[in-house]
Amino acid sequence: MNRKILGIFVALMVVAMLATPVMALGPQSAVKNPNISMPVNGWAQLFLPSGLFVEWLTQYNPPFFIEHKDAAKFQIANAIEMTIDEEADMYLYFANENKWMYLTHDSYATFLVFVGVDPSFADLYPEGLYIRFVVVGK
Repeated sequence: MNRKILGIFVALMVVAMLATPVMALGPQSAVKNPNISMPVNGWAQLFLPSGLFVEWLTQYNPPFFIEHKDAAKFQIANAIEMTIDEEADMYLYFANENKWMYLTHDSYATFLVFVGVDPSFADLYPEGLYIRFVVVGK
């Protein structure tokens, strides 16, 4: 009798453990999260209360993500200081994959113009920002 009860209990635990990750990662949870934004297909944004902002861009091959940290809230000692005055400087940014870079407010605004984004977005970072570009699944 005890073996039957133990067998049923173990079977229920196995089913519960296998189903839990699927339920946790479902799109319904992402839609309900107030910190997540999905403005267009293949682009997701996560705004964390700590000041970290992460963008996933899956429409490109290979897909990549970009992490942004406000320089007013974070200090990264080994960050590379980037100055972006012309479009050629922008390609240096992409050459520094998986390394933190520091961009001043003006350099970030120039960078946004070159990638086709409204430069007023740089006003969110008046003291500059740390940014990291990471390719996923090379």
